[in-house]
Amino acid sequence: MSKRRHKGGHEEEHENHERWLITYADMITLLMAFFVMMYGMSILDLKKFADFKDGAAKQLGKSPVISGGQGILFGGMGIAEAASAPITGSGPRSGAEDAAQATGDVTRQDIGKLVTEVRRRLTENDLQGAAEVETDPRGAVIRLGDKVLFESGSASLTQEGLDVLDQIALVLAHIDNRVVIEGHTDDVPTNGKGFPTNWELSTSRATEVLRWLVQGRRLPAPRFAAAGYADTRPRVPNDTPDHRALNRRVEIIVLPSDV
Repeated sequence: MSKRRHKGGHEEEHENHERWLITYADMITLLMAFFVMMYGMSILDLKKFADFKDGAAKQLGKSPVISGGQGILFGGMGIAEAASAPITGSGPRSGAEDAAQATGDVTRQDIGKLVTEVRRRLTENDLQGAAEVETDPRGAVIRLGDKVLFESGSASLTQEGLDVLDQIALVLAHIDNRVVIEGHTDDVPTNGKGFPTNWELSTSRATEVLRWLVQGRRLPAPRFAAAGYADTRPRVPNDTPDHRALNRRVEIIVLPSDV
């Protein structure tokens, strides 16, 4: 079959019906580049991020503050959770404050520094009434009432409880001591709906605090242990509502390195 020609002998050009493939290929290439860039941004070096956050806070003359609740990324390792990981810096400090900061392996002789630092952080963030901090033969004891951490009969952390634990996490982040978290209840039986007995309730509360510190704030898991004691270790007799309230608690115990 002979080709059709225009006047002057030139061949008629065929229309390219596959020209759209070029635009489609360009779009696919751009999308791939975009997703590679997003994936690269999601991989965060926590140490570099912490150094940057600490440096920025010092330049601004403010202490880094951790805030936030249990979001959908609580159990994951996404960028939102990494951004809230604990950092060891605490803004501008005087020489006296640096000397009082507990770091590394804290011995029984220096356990008072740890207590002082926890109290200071809670006071600076208007949380001083949320916890009792003291020393006893076990070590440094941070005692949190159940109303601070949980709703009645629940093992889900409240926002106030998260705020307190975040400040405690900042102190625990720069020491190497072992930490035991104990859950305690009063002698009133549970209603059986959420937890069959006070044993399950006390254990779940202790475990929830541990989980937040280890997963939510990235503290080293091998340093931590949790236990529930139900009503077997009361602070005071369970004879009045006020006494029962004192017995419902979670204790975070920092063990001296020389025990």
